[in-house]
Amino acid sequence: MNQMRSNWTIAGLYIPASKQGLQETAKSIQNRLQEIIDISQRIDRFDAQLTNLENDLQSILTEAVTLQSSAPGNVDSGVKETVERIKKETEQLRSFS
Repeated sequence: MNQMRSNWTIAGLYIPASKQGLQETAKSIQNRLQEIIDISQRIDRFDAQLTNLENDLQSILTEAVTLQSSAPGNVDSGVKETVERIKKETEQLRSFS
């Protein structure tokens, strides 16, 4: 009878109540919680990276539209700068993954 009092039923699951068992369960839950926190932080960093990328690509697009209306002498240097920015963005994106 004493044995039955030291066991629990939670959400239909039979759980033997022992200090060691509870400690292991608590540690397992803490480990899983830390994993979830780590994943959440990675998602936040990835989201920030994507926002920065979106802003930079929008800026590059604006530069490209501006180049269309530039004088022919300015187009060469503008294109080179734009290509370099695109390469830089590509490398940053690769380094993130």
